[in-house]
Amino acid sequence: MGTDACITSGAVPERSREYKCRQHGREYLTMKYSYPPTSIPSSSSSSPTVIVARSPLILLGISAILNALFLYTWYFQPPECKSDWKLYSPVQDVVSYHPVKFNPGFAWDMPIYEQEPTDEVDQAWAELYQYTVSRVSKSEAMEMANRTYPLPHEEGYYMSGLDVFHQLHCLDMVRMSLHPERYPGVDSPHRKLHVAHCLGHVRQALMCAADITPISWQWNEQAQTVRRRDDVVHTCRNFEAIQGWAKERFVSISDEELKVYVNDGLQ
Repeated sequence: MGTDACITSGAVPERSREYKCRQHGREYLTMKYSYPPTSIPSSSSSSPTVIVARSPLILLGISAILNALFLYTWYFQPPECKSDWKLYSPVQDVVSYHPVKFNPGFAWDMPIYEQEPTDEVDQAWAELYQYTVSRVSKSEAMEMANRTYPLPHEEGYYMSGLDVFHQLHCLDMVRMSLHPERYPGVDSPHRKLHVAHCLGHVRQALMCAADITPISWQWNEQAQTVRRRDDVVHTCRNFEAIQGWAKERFVSISDEELKVYVNDGLQ
C-alpha cells in the first residue's frame, strides 16, 4: 500500500473471535449453580435470633461466591473477548491484522499520496476509494445495525459500502482544497461546505479508531536533540484484503436508479 512497509504476520479472523466469545458466554450462561435452601429445618440452632444473627454472614458468603464467579469468568475467558462490543459488518470475515511501519512522509521519502498534485497523484488517490458501493445479501443486510436500501435492479440484494472509502474520499477532498489552482471550484461556497463535512467525518473517524500505538522519542545525532519518531510500527487491518472484498462486491448505481422507489419489507 503505497510505500508503507508491511511486516508479514499471522492473520486473526474477526468471525472466529466473535464465535469464540459468543460460545464462551453461552458456556457460563448455561451453567447450573446450587442455591441455599428456601426453608431452614427446625432445630435448636434455627431460632429467629440465630437466623437474624447469621444473615449478614449468609449475605457476605453469597456476595463472595458471586464475585468469585465473576472474576473466574473474566479471568478464563479468551483474551480477545475482553475488548468492547462491535457492530456487525459484512466484511468482517476477511479482516485480518498485521504490523505496518508508517512512512514519515517527508521530502526525502514521500509516498505518492503526499506529493504535489499531478495526474499520477490524482489517479493514485482515486484508486484508493473507487469501490464505494457494495452489494450485500438480504441476510447480511438484516445483520447490519442500520437498515439499507435494496438494489433496484437486483432482487434480494442491497446497497452498502465501507466507511473507510468514504473517509478516504473526504481526505482527498481536503487535499484538493489545498490546490485551488489545479482543481477549479474547490473554493466555491458549496465545495467549502463539502470540505467542512469531510473534516468532521475524518475527525470522527480518527477519534472512533483512537489509535493507541505508542509514539517513540529518540535522540537525533544529526540534529543534536530528541525528536519524535513518526515511522513506528502500528497494528493495522489488511487494507488490500478489505479493498479486494469491496472490488468483488462493487456495483455501479446511476443517479436515475437512485430515484426508483422500492417497497421492501426489510426497511
